[in-house]
Order: sequence, then C-alpha cells, then structure tokens
Amino acid sequence: MTSYRIWMIGACLPLLPAATSVAAPVEVFIPGQNPAAATAGCAVYAQPYRKDPTFVGRTSDQGALADRFDNVEEPGRLVQRAYWVLPHDPDRWSLHVASEKSLPSTADAPSDDVLRHIGKRVEAHWDEANGQPSVTTDPVPERGTVRIQTQGADGRPLADRAVHLYPADRFGGFGRESLMLSGRTDARGVIEIRQFPGVAEWIVCFPGLGHTQTGPIVVTPGGESTITLHRPAPYAAISGRLSDELRDQTDGESPIVLLATDLAWQYRQAPFDAEGRFRLADVPIGSNYELRIKGVKTKTIGMRGLHPGEQRSGVAVEPRENPSAEWKLITQQWNDRQRKVHDWKPTLRGRVVDHEGRAVEGAEVFATIKYHGGTRMGQITKSATTNAAGMYAIPDARGNVSSIALIAHVAGRPLAIGRGGFAGDDGLDWSGVGFGSFLSSVSREELDDLPLPQVLHQADLVIPERQQGGELRVTIYQDARPSEGAGVALESVDYQPTFSPMWALGNVPRELQELLTPSARTDAHGVAVFSGLTPGLYSVTTFTWSDASDRIPPIYGVDRSWSSFADHVAIRSGVSTVASLNRTKTKLEYPPIRVFDTSGEWLSNIKVNTSWTRPASRGGARSTIEIDEQGVGRVHIGGLGMRRLEVRYLSPSQDSVTSPMPFHQSREGARKVALSRLMPREQAVVFRPRKLEAATLQVEVTDQDGRPAKGAAAVEVRYDVREVAALDSQGAARFERMRPGRVTVGAIVAGAAAPPARLDATDEELTDQWMIPVKSLELAADEQASVQLRVQPVAYIRGRISPLPPKNASMRLSTSNYAARSSLDTKCWFNHQTGEFIIGPVLPGRIEAQVHLSRDNAPLAYAKHTFHVDRQGVHREDFPLELTTIKNSTPSAPPLEGRVYRADGKTPAYAARIAAYTPNQPRSPYSRWRPADTWTNAAGRFIARKPTLWRKQYSDLKLPPGTPTEPVLVAWLPGELGATITPLPSPPAEGEELRIVLPEPAGVRGAVTVGGESPLGMPAAITVLAQHRGRGRLDEVLSVRTTANADGAYELPGLTPGEYDVQAAVDGIWLSSTTRVSVPAGGPWSHTLDIDVPPLGDAAEYRLIDAAGTPLANQSIRLAIPEFDGPLGSTLRSPEMSTDTGGVVHVEGLRAGEHEFELGTDGARYRFEVPPLGSPTPIPVDLRVHE
Repeated sequence: MTSYRIWMIGACLPLLPAATSVAAPVEVFIPGQNPAAATAGCAVYAQPYRKDPTFVGRTSDQGALADRFDNVEEPGRLVQRAYWVLPHDPDRWSLHVASEKSLPSTADAPSDDVLRHIGKRVEAHWDEANGQPSVTTDPVPERGTVRIQTQGADGRPLADRAVHLYPADRFGGFGRESLMLSGRTDARGVIEIRQFPGVAEWIVCFPGLGHTQTGPIVVTPGGESTITLHRPAPYAAISGRLSDELRDQTDGESPIVLLATDLAWQYRQAPFDAEGRFRLADVPIGSNYELRIKGVKTKTIGMRGLHPGEQRSGVAVEPRENPSAEWKLITQQWNDRQRKVHDWKPTLRGRVVDHEGRAVEGAEVFATIKYHGGTRMGQITKSATTNAAGMYAIPDARGNVSSIALIAHVAGRPLAIGRGGFAGDDGLDWSGVGFGSFLSSVSREELDDLPLPQVLHQADLVIPERQQGGELRVTIYQDARPSEGAGVALESVDYQPTFSPMWALGNVPRELQELLTPSARTDAHGVAVFSGLTPGLYSVTTFTWSDASDRIPPIYGVDRSWSSFADHVAIRSGVSTVASLNRTKTKLEYPPIRVFDTSGEWLSNIKVNTSWTRPASRGGARSTIEIDEQGVGRVHIGGLGMRRLEVRYLSPSQDSVTSPMPFHQSREGARKVALSRLMPREQAVVFRPRKLEAATLQVEVTDQDGRPAKGAAAVEVRYDVREVAALDSQGAARFERMRPGRVTVGAIVAGAAAPPARLDATDEELTDQWMIPVKSLELAADEQASVQLRVQPVAYIRGRISPLPPKNASMRLSTSNYAARSSLDTKCWFNHQTGEFIIGPVLPGRIEAQVHLSRDNAPLAYAKHTFHVDRQGVHREDFPLELTTIKNSTPSAPPLEGRVYRADGKTPAYAARIAAYTPNQPRSPYSRWRPADTWTNAAGRFIARKPTLWRKQYSDLKLPPGTPTEPVLVAWLPGELGATITPLPSPPAEGEELRIVLPEPAGVRGAVTVGGESPLGMPAAITVLAQHRGRGRLDEVLSVRTTANADGAYELPGLTPGEYDVQAAVDGIWLSSTTRVSVPAGGPWSHTLDIDVPPLGDAAEYRLIDAAGTPLANQSIRLAIPEFDGPLGSTLRSPEMSTDTGGVVHVEGLRAGEHEFELGTDGARYRFEVPPLGSPTPIPVDLRVHE
C-alpha cells in the first residue's frame, strides 16, 4: 500500500501514481480517537482548495462515505481538499445559516466560520489498494449525547415539535453568519443531538411558540448529558403596511426585514402583498429591532419593548425623506472642512541651543508622534538635523500633539528631551470631533468662523554641557568572579516609557533605540562603562545567553527569565556611579504542574485553564495549557516573585475546554508559588482542586396591583448572552446551574415597556407608561438567590433650560442617580438652540439633574436643579441655569512655567521631575498626577502646556491622611535630591514663572546581607525600598527604591525630609524586617543602615487535621508574618492562604525557622516550621488543630 499525506494548509497538491485513474467516487473513512467508538451518522462537508465547503453526505455505520475526485491537468493530480466532520446526523438535523446579508436559508455552502463552530477540521491520508485509491482522515473525538427535555407553558413535554437550535455564544453583528440546526423533538418531547466533547450552549426556538436557552452543558466523550429546559417565552408578532409611495419603489419581491440590534439568530423576514400589508411572526422578545426593505431607503423604525405573545399591529413603513437644502449645505460645509483637516500637514519647528542660548548646528532631533489608529494607538518616528541657526523642521507631524516627544542629540553630550504643543491657547484639533457632536452645538452661521488647526508651536531644546552628564560603571559577576564579554544594556526609568513602542503600535528606529537603551560589553575586569548619560534612574540588564560575539537585543520586551537586572540605579550629573550584578546562565524555570483530580487520579491528556496573579494585586494573565501523557504541564508566569497560580478544568474525560466554562461542573485549585533561580523547579507543583458548585436564581415578578405577572424573566449572564424563561402561574421563573458572579435581572411583561425620552414625543405618548426596573445582584456558589421585580409607574420631565448657555460652550445634561438611571434606561436630551429638554423615564420622586458646560474639553461651570415628580406621566418644569463656576477651572489656562534650582538657589537642576497634584482626583492610571512626564531642561526650566490641573475636583473621595487640600507642585531630582512641594496659583497668572529650590541632599546607605552573609555570587535581585509616610497621596512619589549591588551594597539618595519605612526583599519573595528612619530638614544628611534578610526558607507542606484525624479541606488560614506588614511585604506578599481538598497547605518564600498562622475566626494561632533553602522536596506533615 502506498500512502500519501495531504497537508490542509498551504498550496501543496497531493499526488497519486501517474498510472492511477480517478474518475469514480472514492471511499473516505473517518475513524474515531477511540477505535471502539463508531463515527456513524456524522454530517461531512468537503472543502476543495480555496473554495467553499460543500455537503458530501452522512457517514455509514463504519464511518465511511463516498466522495468524488476529478483529475486536474494531468493523470494522478487531485484537487486538494479538507474535510469538516459535524457530529450531528444530517437526516435528523439540517444545517442553516443566518446573517444580515443572508437570512435563514439552507446552507448548501456554509463558510468555514459556520462549520468550525460545531465541527472538526481533519487532514486526510490517501491510500491505494488493488489499484483503487481511498482516503482515511485523522481521527475525530468520540462524541457525546445531549438530551434536552422540553416543557410547554403547562409544564407538559413539547412532543413531536419542530425546533431550531442556535449557538448561544455566537455573536451575530457586523454581517457575520450564525449557525442554525433545525429538527424535531421526539415523542417524549426530548431534543437529542450528538456533539463533540466540550461545552454546548443552545438557544432553543420552537416555531409558532417561543424561545428559551439551555445554559452551558458539558459534553463528555461517550457520555450522556441531560437537562430540563425552561418554559419558552412566547413569540411576538409585528404587522403593518407599506405606504403607497414606498410600495411603488419596490420590485414586489424584496421582503420586509426585521433586524435585531444584537444577535443574528433573531433576524426575521416576511413578504408583503399587493396592498403592502405584511406580518412578521415568531419575533423573539427581549431585543430591539429595526424594520428595513432590501434596496429601498426607508425611515428608521425602531421596535422596542415587545412582550411575550404581543401582536403589535398598525406599523406604517414610510420612505426616507430627502434631506433639506439647509442640511445639504451644512453637510457640504462640514465635509469641506474635514477635507482640509485631512490634508493639513502641520510642521513641528524649533531651535536647539546650548545653555547660554547659542545655536547648535548638526544636532539630530527625533520626534515620536503617537496617534489614535482607530481601534488602537499608533506611533511614528521622524527626524531632522539642525542648520547653522540651530533650527529644525519636521513636516507632517500629525497626531495627538500632547503625546509628541522630542529628543535632541549631540555626540558626547547628554540628551535634550522635550515635548511639542500647539502655538497659542486657542488652537483646536478638529480632526477628533465627530459629525454628530459637532452639529449638536454649532450652528451653520458659526461654522465658517471656527479656527482651523494652528501650526505646531516651536519646541526649543537645550543641549546639556558634557559635565552635566553622568557616568555608570557596571561590574558583572558570575560565580563570584568578574565576567568578561557580558552584554549590558541600560533603560531610563524616567524617559523610556515616553518613547517605548510598548505604549503604542509602531517601531523605534535603531538610531533612537541606541540612544534610549545604550549597550556595552564588559572588559577583562568585568566592567562596562557608560558615559554622557542623562541624569535620572535607570534599569541595568545583563543577558544570560549573551557573550562578546552576540548582538545585544533591545531591552524592552525582553523575557526577564533570561536576564539578570537591577532597577532604579541612580545616575547623577558629573558623578561616576558604580553598580554591579550577579550574572547567571541559569534560566528562570517556570513551574511544571500536576493536577490530582477529585476522582483520585492524576490528570493527563487534557487542557486546563490557568491564571496567575501577584498576591497583593489584581494584575496577572490567563492561558490554556496542555497536561501531557505523563500528567505534567508547564505554565509561563511573568517575572520574579510570589504568584498565585490557579487551575480550572471541567472533567478528566474532557479533551478540550471552551469559554465560557460552565461553573456547575468545573473544578478549581490554587497555589502560591515562589519564582526564583534560588528555587529550581525540578518537582511539579501539585494541585488538588475542588469541585465548584453553581448558584440558583429565583425570579418573582408582580404587576402594578401586586398580582403575579404574565410574561418572561431575563437574566443577562454576560455580554450579548441572556437566559430567558417564561413566568409560571405564580409569576416566577427559576434559573439553575448559574455561574456565581454579578448578573442583571429583568422581566418582560405586557404594558411595561415605557419608551425612552425623545424631544419629538408628544405628552400623550408619554402618559400612562409603566416599566420594570432591572436589578443587579451577586450570585454566590452553592446558594439560592431570589429577586423580586414589580411593574412601576414612570414619569418624564420636560421643559426649557433658561437662560441659554453660551454658543461657544458645550453642554451636557445628566441625572445624579446612576443606578436608578441605568435600571430604567433613562435618557436626557436637549436642544442647544432652543433650550428644550426632556428626561425619562424616571420613577416619581426626587430627581436631581445637572448641566455641565465645557469648552475645548475643559470644564467651565455647572448648574444643579432638583425636580419633585409627584405622579405618573409628564412633569413640566423649567431648569433655571444658575451657573456655578468650577473652582480652579479655566478653559484656556496659560502654560505652567518655572525654573528648578539646587539647594544653593543658583545652580539649575537639570533633569528634575515635575508632578502636579489636584486634591481629590480619582486614583486611576489616567488621572493621578498632572501634568505627567514633565522634566526640566539643561537650564533648569520646565513648561507644561495647557495643564489639566485646574479642572473639576472630586470632593466625595476618601483620601489618606496627610493628602494636600489645595493644588501643589512636586519637584524632585530622581536619584539625587528630594522633593520640594510648592502651592500652586489658581490659575497661574499670564507670564508668571515659578521658582523652586530643591532641598539639601539626604540619603541612606548600607549593605544588605542574607542570613548574615554577603550575597556576592547569589543569582538573585535584592530590592530596597524607603516608603515615605504621612503625606497621603504624595507618599508614592516621595518614596525611593533601588536594587542592591552584587555584594549587597545599596544607596537610597534623594530622600525628602520626613519619615520613611525601609525594607529589603530578595527576588521579591524573602523579606527583611522594617526599620523606621526620620530624615531631618536643613543641611545635608546621610545615614548608614545595614539590613539583614534572615536565612531563606524552602517549601513546606502541612496537612491540617482535626482531633479525629480528619483533614480540614478548603479551610482559609492567615499567616501571622510581621514582615508582611512592611512597605515591600504589603505589596509583594499576601497572608491569606487555604488548604486544598486533601487538607494540605503548601508554603513557600518564608524565612527558615518557626512561624505562626491563624485558623478560623477565634484568633487561635498554630506554629509550623519552614526548612532552610535547599532542603529535600517536602512531604506533607500532619498538623493537628482544633484540639
């Protein structure tokens, strides 16, 4: 037998011997992964190369079927194809597709995107026996059986009924196709279908009756899964008539189409008769719809609030009106302006001078420009060279001007770094203004008067003197001896994030990369020298694989498992700094894992979901890994330190895991793992997971009179997926097997679908409206939750805002109670020209509303008004616009300028950092310090263009004690001088320049030992942190950290007068005790502080048992470790742990010796012992508690 392998990826064509003739059908055999399991009755689609799949047929009892192959060009050459194997029986279930472009129809040629949702794509092997070729595919997984017991409104089975099945997690927007299987229930009302292993979740529709959803179903190989379906929510229907004008525009054949705004499976279509009458049946409830006719422009008709069984009639479909002449004119004007903006190519100009103002010729200037690329940020880098006058020009510098970063470089001198900005405070970037928001606040008369974007402002840069740069001498040790030829790279902690491509898409040119991340080789003494460095803090990295013949890679994006590093190394002007690292050629090994299933067996040949987090933070990552035949898997975890590693999976018999994972059959285990080269990962991390239990939700709905309501309940479990169930005679619906977490619960009841507020709505339309506010709640595992919903009367508020706001300001109307507003889908609309507004729907009562005015995205003023709505219907009341100017706010604040000097008040502080703080600002990555990334030039001068410092303050946030109550500016010289905190003018006067003098130098230095010994030669990073105390939000920027040298020597310069807590950590795992240090004000101050990290401990395992010897499974414990309360311990470690299903607790990363933990709420403590580092693999030791 001759075998030929067909690769299903690429353009290769399989060959048969030239003498073979293939003009007849060829037998295709599809085996199962389990030889004893037949693949009979599978639907099979063939996909020729670069063509759509076509249905071939149903496999026989032996898993075979016939397919035809035609010769191409020459004898023996066959058309390449793949096979899609679907688990269902095509004689019982027919496949259909639905999308915006192709409404439900027989899927003769479904796309790959449809088939991959339930099928398996397999490769084929061509065989020839007795001159007759045949095809054998790769095996497919053994199928499982899903049985769904149906029930009608009366609770009896829906026997012998047509049924449609749609995948529940299939997003159907943007024209993407959705799969549908159509079949029938059996005589017992059971839906039976075969599926491949994994998770199934179906929307179940009964034509002419209603729809519901299964929830996640676990399908196991050869297994059977049985569930009982919710009672289906009855369908609605929509009927109406096309206008005569619109009917004349159609060809008489185009159907009217009902498009859902969320899922493709809800699309419906129907014909209309000669009179234009139509009826759309089987309309699912719980969604919003639009009516359209293909190829004809119609008015947009929104269909909202359909309730179960509703027969909505009298819908009139009208043609779309042609736009008025005025609308066409303003649209044309807008389009002309947008074309001008698109063609606008601003030039970034500037001058490069020395510290005395003299022109610098031949300086190389780089500009990195970040811009919004649609879905993600983009970045480009441009460069220019200065002329004899020191001038440079960078054309076509479009983008977000606030993110333009500049570097000027002259050989042998430190870098000059700055930012770009608009020329003048009134320059506007209209390219980011949408058409709708533009027209909502700008009249046609004002359109021509709007300013076009200005040319970018000159960005002048000052080249530092040679002596203003710093030097770094790095010694690399390996095995406690200097290492020759080691590659070393630097990265600025202060400036690199501004230029790094990790912030946005785009590349940094090699020339700029070499300036930002300089690299060098160590000499025969193991020393690498870097000179002419810009002062500040740097990361130093040496690569484990690098030697003198290797190219040193860019430092950002490097996997630190292959490198040794030191962070926050201080470089000072005119000073040579000495640093050293312990280099190792040992890769940081990530832990192998083994999972001991609840059945008592090791897992193998299974995929599991993994996630890891840092113990004291929420940051981390998720992935899916494979447990191999030996029962071992590996997970990649980023960086050094303690990590909480979690695994989750479905069943040992599962061959795959899909998302979302059904909670009620999943298993979960967690362990804390220490990642360090000091702890080689030779033994696997063992997990003993527990089975997670699902939640149950009972929903009860009453009408306005308190009687059981008729309709359906809907639970939104995740984006675009909701479970719907009909209410029983008691107005209740029960949802089982729910995943714990937050869900939103609502109900759909006749007459309880109040429309959203619209300015063109009449009072009659808004009278006698009712609604059911939705509720959100947290579901807990293995518990039953209940929620009560009630039909309630709603009102609308309409009136006028008087007097009208200024035309050159943007206005926003909103209500205060966000929770109530979101539960009712409250809308707020207003007319900027007339002042007319409407708010609703709202529940009668006290309603607070606000108007906010802004210009150029800067808040100007606000007004508040309270409406007392005492009844259902329309409440008419005007909104008096009594404006309050926002404190410390101005729409066109002048640039914040100043100079920073050293302690003598005369010497400019080059490369000082600036951060402005606004009290009560929300703590988030986007609004913490303003302005961010600002620093002084070589003349000590800084400028922050249009700072957002004087914007709205948030007085309702809780702040730590010591936080300033007024705006302040914080200036400091990283790695050298502490901070000066200066009150800020509010706002600063035009042309006013701040003068800031930094304090005298103050610092702590000493040596870190580990177990009383020098760490020289130890392949670890030792971090030392001095955490400032007493200034609230400012403590973060006043704190100083560094990495100790290879021999443990460290220095913490640049401390600010005040109190500090100092602590050290080895690899972010083993901690020292905390020492309190007080830094006095006044003259220069230095303090020596030696720190010892106690002997490092290895892993320990204890099995907690009670007095009877029974293991205490899944018990929470708390480590009583004093070091965890220190500044590093509180961020790197967490004392919370728990035993696994075997009662075992695994402890890593503690000092060797005796420790204590707390169990339960009684505060009882128990002692345990941690062995020294290098001890044998731990064996669980029984520890008796609760005696």
